[in-house]
Amino acid sequence: MGNISVKNDVKLTLTWIVIVLALTFVIVLVNPAIIYGLEEGNSTYPNQNTVSLTSTNSKPVLLDPNPSLIDKNGNLITDITQATNTNDVRLGTVSDGISKLLIRIPYDSKLQFSIRDHPTDDLTDGKLSSLTTSSSPSSVVSVDPQKTTNGKLMVIAFYTPPTFLNQNKVDHKVIHVIISDPNNSSFGKVDLPIQIHRLPVVLVHGLWETPDNTWIDTNFTNALGANGLNPYIADYTAHNAKTFDPYDIPRIGNYGIDSIRSKIHDVIDDYHTRSIAISQVDIVGHSMGGLMARGFVQQDDYKSPQNYMEGYVHRLITIGTPHFGAQLAKILFDHRDDCYYYNSQIITSEGACLIIPTFEPLPLKTIYQVAGLPIDQGGVQALSPGSEAYSHLCQTSVPSYAIAGSWRPNAINDHSYEQTLFGNILSNPSFDLDKDGFHGNNDLQVNITSQTGGLHSIFRSPGTHDIPNESEIYPSIVHSDAVNKLDQNVFSELDSPLIQQDVTKLLASPDNKFADAIGIGSVCHIPANR
Repeated sequence: MGNISVKNDVKLTLTWIVIVLALTFVIVLVNPAIIYGLEEGNSTYPNQNTVSLTSTNSKPVLLDPNPSLIDKNGNLITDITQATNTNDVRLGTVSDGISKLLIRIPYDSKLQFSIRDHPTDDLTDGKLSSLTTSSSPSSVVSVDPQKTTNGKLMVIAFYTPPTFLNQNKVDHKVIHVIISDPNNSSFGKVDLPIQIHRLPVVLVHGLWETPDNTWIDTNFTNALGANGLNPYIADYTAHNAKTFDPYDIPRIGNYGIDSIRSKIHDVIDDYHTRSIAISQVDIVGHSMGGLMARGFVQQDDYKSPQNYMEGYVHRLITIGTPHFGAQLAKILFDHRDDCYYYNSQIITSEGACLIIPTFEPLPLKTIYQVAGLPIDQGGVQALSPGSEAYSHLCQTSVPSYAIAGSWRPNAINDHSYEQTLFGNILSNPSFDLDKDGFHGNNDLQVNITSQTGGLHSIFRSPGTHDIPNESEIYPSIVHSDAVNKLDQNVFSELDSPLIQQDVTKLLASPDNKFADAIGIGSVCHIPANR
């Protein structure tokens, strides 16, 4: 009896399988959109009124025209046959405002493309245009089919992302482009999702610094990541005492500039591996790192068809950067060969290498070298106001923001220590750090005028959530952890939670928060033999 029961169960199971398969076949015949959705894996059908194609086998494809459809002037090539042969499939793009995505679909009639839930003039999530017909960018566009050289009819629109993405704690959002035939209701509607990613951020450290003590130990990278940003770090540690001169090494610029160049290409490759179109990055540079970023913008390879001839830098934020020079750097360089009695601190010897019991006379450059801060390898000389390196630096015409620090009012002991140190180096016990050294307010390394790079700036108001345009000065902030930080309620520029918070806000802000350029009034003498 048991065997008969098993046989009956098997027959019943097989019968049900046949019935289910038959029903599935009938459903597919009635609604092939189901199979289309499974094949493509890119239609979400968010409501019952949005379906995929029902009367044609046409399927949209999202493609990156860069570099195959970009000419030497950075313009999109509108040849329909070349566009048909492009095969770099993408899931989306970064929000750099210049990258493009082609939406290609074989079809023999006019199609309408629209960004779902957006009025025609709402471009907050990007804009649509026809590949071959001139029209004002809009969130809705109608596109006629064009014939390729082999006789195929193809409809191609292109999508351009917004210039920023105001997302909180996530790295991307998804928009939906709806494709329909306004003259053929049986066409149905296609829902094509497009990912829009926040721009990756390249971080650039400064003189004598490393990625670890600049960005990681200060928790800066964690702060960016926690807010949905994707940080990458340019590393020129092995050459971090050398010049920022943008023409120091032919075709490279300098080692710091080359580290930025290499990192940006790494970032682009990384995003392409993830099927995301990208043309630009944001850069945050601390101290001399901001000058490295500015020098990169001057390089001959900065603009290329790969970035639509718009340059690789979308926006630049500098923190404590000496745009016009670091006054203390000149003092160090001018006295690098003078001898000082050195124990736990520098004691003046008025430049003479005399012998005093219990103290060892050493040249200033040796004292700093022992501390791991070489002052005679080019960087300190370059940072001296009026140096040849500064004469080669031009106004940097990219959207920019300058963050500046001031030691006042809380860093009193740090200020006193710095004043004593440089008073001893100058053998001047009455040396006034602010008046004689910086000629104004400062972060104990760079004065505020130099830090703001010619931009309009105001002090950060306590308790406010608003960030002023162009530039901001933060009180009780010293340049870096190299300062002893002997006082309470004092932060370095990079471990300040407020500065970290504001940088993440700035990277999610519209362009009107940024100045059009930085380094206003730079000398800009470009050598002929660069």
